Amino acid sequence: MKKILISILLVVGLALMSSSVVVAAPGKPAFSPMVAADGEYWGTKATAEVAPHGNNAESFNKLFIILDGDPNQLPVADAGPGTPGYSPLWETWTAQWEVPYHANFTFYEVKDTYDPVDDWQNLVFHVSLGHLTLSKGSPIGGPPDYFVCPLLPVKD
Repeated sequence: MKKILISILLVVGLALMSSSVVVAAPGKPAFSPMVAADGEYWGTKATAEVAPHGNNAESFNKLFIILDGDPNQLPVADAGPGTPGYSPLWETWTAQWEVPYHANFTFYEVKDTYDPVDDWQNLVFHVSLGHLTLSKGSPIGGPPDYFVCPLLPVKD
């Protein structure tokens, strides 16, 4: 009888411990900046490679990996959460700064790096002036050419 009582108490104790409620701290998740979109910085949790097919082929947003610029340059997305058409599906592009172009756009001084591009409009501006050249696909060592990855808020 004593063993049965101890067993019941042990089971009840384990049940109470496993049913305790976990409460998250208020505020945004604490992700570090990983992607720039719409002039804001977003974090990511994980990526999974996917392939475009059928109805999802038009659902991919573009993610631009910018090479040979500011060492702190983040990838730039053409849409972020809250933007019409935003999707966590990504098609990767490589953006390469043109070697002859080394001007600071404010003072037109020659320098070795470029200021970070942090939104789609700024990227399009540089492409339209011939400062950046685009090619479809990821650079060597970059993310997959097509993948799924949600953008999440960065905690201030």
